Amino acid sequence: MTTCRLPASVFDALEVPRYSHSNTGDSAFQLLFAERIIRMAALSFRRLSRPLDSEALIDQVMSTELFDELVIAVATESLSTKDWQLVDALTHSLGENAIPKAFQGRDKHICALILVLRDMPDNEDELGGLFKGFASVCRYDAQLYTTILGHISYERLQDIACQVIANLNLSSNKNKFPAEEGR
Repeated sequence: MTTCRLPASVFDALEVPRYSHSNTGDSAFQLLFAERIIRMAALSFRRLSRPLDSEALIDQVMSTELFDELVIAVATESLSTKDWQLVDALTHSLGENAIPKAFQGRDKHICALILVLRDMPDNEDELGGLFKGFASVCRYDAQLYTTILGHISYERLQDIACQVIANLNLSSNKNKFPAEEGR
C-alpha cells in the first residue's frame, strides 16, 4: 500500500532540485530529492546488472559515500578507457585547496569525474541524463544530503523506491514491446 502517490512528472528528469533555505522543511522538495536519487540508483543498478530491490536501493543512497561508490562504479563501467584515464589523472593532480567544499572529504574521483563530465559534450541518452543527475547530486555536501534524506521516514522511502521500480519496469516494457501497446 502506497502512502503517497508521486505525480508522473517527477519521472521527466533526473537532476535533483537545488537546495535553498526557503525549501528547508518542504516535504515536496524532500520527496522529489529522494525520488531522483533513488531513481538514479535504480538506473545504475540496471546498468550494472544488479537486481532492482527497494531495500538495496535505499541502502545505497543513504550516505554520500555509498552513493559515490555507485557513481564511480557506473563511470568505470560506462566511460571509455580514455575518459576514465583522464578522470584518474585529474584525481591524482587535485590538491586539497583545489577541491570545492561540497567535495571535501569525499573520494577525489567524484570531483574529478564531475569536472571531466562538465567538459564532455551533452549526451541526451539515458547515460547522459544519469551523469547530469550525478553532477546535480554531487553538489550537495554530505551533511546536507544526509539531513534531507533523514527527514523522510523509511516507509516513505520504501514507497518511493517501489514506485520508481514500477515506473522503470513499465517504461522498459513499453520500450521492448511497442507493437503490443495497442492490445
